[in-house]
Amino acid sequence: GGRALWGFVAWGAVLTMNLTLLFLRSLVSGSPEGHPPVPSEGGIVMTGSISSTVKLDYDRGTAEKIYLPTRFVRLLYRLSFQGPFPYTDNAPALEAARLRRTIAGLLTKAWFGENMIAQALDVRREEDGRYTLVTELVRGTEPKDPEHARLMLRQLTARFLDAGLASWQVGHYNPRAIGNLIEREDGSYRIIDLESNLVTPLMPLRAAVRAVRRAQFPSFDDIDMPRLEQYLATNHEELTTVLGPEDTARLLDAAEAYGEAQSAWHGGEPRIPGKLLRLLFRLVDAPYGLITRRTSEAPKP
Repeated sequence: GGRALWGFVAWGAVLTMNLTLLFLRSLVSGSPEGHPPVPSEGGIVMTGSISSTVKLDYDRGTAEKIYLPTRFVRLLYRLSFQGPFPYTDNAPALEAARLRRTIAGLLTKAWFGENMIAQALDVRREEDGRYTLVTELVRGTEPKDPEHARLMLRQLTARFLDAGLASWQVGHYNPRAIGNLIEREDGSYRIIDLESNLVTPLMPLRAAVRAVRRAQFPSFDDIDMPRLEQYLATNHEELTTVLGPEDTARLLDAAEAYGEAQSAWHGGEPRIPGKLLRLLFRLVDAPYGLITRRTSEAPKP
């Protein structure tokens, strides 16, 4: 009883702090952070966020991200899941991040005709035990037409939710998501970041209901594996037609490997608030059954 009570208090603290942080950030900037200037003759540009530093190497064509989360970021994660921030030294979490980019990239290729995700090239362990996530560097600028970019984010959000992918980093409901878009010279967009800085309780209702039922609310880059598996099974024939057998096999293999990595990552954390919310939700699940049933069938790509 006492443990469950503390779990509920912890979740309430996470909810309050996340909402407060998002509100304060919107007051301070009100617009996405600008992309760093592109050097004219190659070289290295350093950038980052509240949880990581990123080295953009224009000679090698790579972006190297190493996580150095602030105390506040670490506290939010620990309150939510009772574990350390995962992208510093948690190998299964970093492997999940790598595979998530593979899955999202292949699905965007099926949906829009091209891979829209900057792919992970390596997960490298440093001498101090921390990990560096190495991704391809996408050359370009911030979106020239913000309204058009937001329309693309809405389309991506709907597709991600249909397939069970974590949608916060591309979510039209995330006021900072447009900062994850790079517009290339030909006008196409690339998503450069699928790894979150903060735990978030904000997501569309249908996704929130499913997350609570899986004890994955609040959320942190979690893929709804039952939803993804159903989507891949339902649309296997169409995916094979669009992607071809080789890429479809890559997609299925990545999804299976991701499920194992996510289970290993989550299995190392108590995640008490999420488990408590799932228990409480079961008491009132019947009135919301229609919500989950209406969104249980994954549409075709």
